[in-house]
Amino acid sequence: MLGPLRRLIDNINRLLAETCGWLLCAMVLFLCSDIISRALKKPVQGVTQMAVFVMIIVVYLGLGQCEKYERHIKVTAVFERLPLGVQAYIGVFNYVVQIAVIAIITVAVGENVLYSFRKHEAVPGYFHLPIWPTKFVLFTGLFFYWLQIVVNLGERIKKLKSLLKNRTSRS
Repeated sequence: MLGPLRRLIDNINRLLAETCGWLLCAMVLFLCSDIISRALKKPVQGVTQMAVFVMIIVVYLGLGQCEKYERHIKVTAVFERLPLGVQAYIGVFNYVVQIAVIAIITVAVGENVLYSFRKHEAVPGYFHLPIWPTKFVLFTGLFFYWLQIVVNLGERIKKLKSLLKNRTSRS
């Protein structure tokens, strides 16, 4: 059962990561058009805000893929010197804590999306750019990040069971 779900989450996170690449190109185009239009003394309103929105979206949509390959920042100076069994238990505990914390954050962001939508929050300026679509993408990125953590926890538990099974078979 976990296999098809894992593949689905992997595919979605890969798609979101690829979208990040295209969005980075869009961000560069936004910034270049902003620089050029300002140099020509005809600035285009809202381009800088759009570039900021895209940058935020890129960060959050890439979290799941980053977690899949465990490429996030972590301090391992002490952890790597511990015995493998202790590392396995700490790894499982770490993922349980991550699941709880990211779930709380995801729910809070989801509530904020609804609030932003209801209140018609927008960036003030010549054009009022609504904020809720960007917040919704943040919510989506966090949700798939959370799902990837759940999948990684399943993998860690399987490794821990395998490690315990090997230890008992040696005894």
